[in-house]
Amino acid sequence: MVKAPPVAAYRRVMLTADMSEGGRNAVKTCAALDIARGARASILHVLDAPAIHLAISHALPSDERQAYLDDQRKEASQALSALVGSVEWRSFRQDLRQVRSPPAEDILAAAREESGDLLVVGAHGRSGLARFFLGSVAEAVLCRADREVMAIPPAASP
Repeated sequence: MVKAPPVAAYRRVMLTADMSEGGRNAVKTCAALDIARGARASILHVLDAPAIHLAISHALPSDERQAYLDDQRKEASQALSALVGSVEWRSFRQDLRQVRSPPAEDILAAAREESGDLLVVGAHGRSGLARFFLGSVAEAVLCRADREVMAIPPAASP
């Protein structure tokens, strides 16, 4: 899903990966479509360490909180490297960031910093109550982006 066909070849393409099946599908689809041919490509994973957001996280000593964050970052880094390695495409610059604000805002900030002219996001295909409660990062990115966005829907089930 894009707003319009590209006017010229993309120079900087930023893919986002949330490590879900939909996120992996988006990266693989982008590679298969060869959208970033000749472009500088990067792949971004915004790390959200869920236990840090819980009320009980403030009861953890700071060294335990830091150890938890370090473990989460290591796991996310390994998952991101495995995802990049699974795509038969050229190399990606990998960017792993910790959530500082809602994920859509972090994604858009990274795209601005990278001067990306195409942002590729995976859509989960949620609807109804799940979308109401969980929100949609892809929808927020599509609505707020000041650049081209390609939202790739989840793969069809057999």
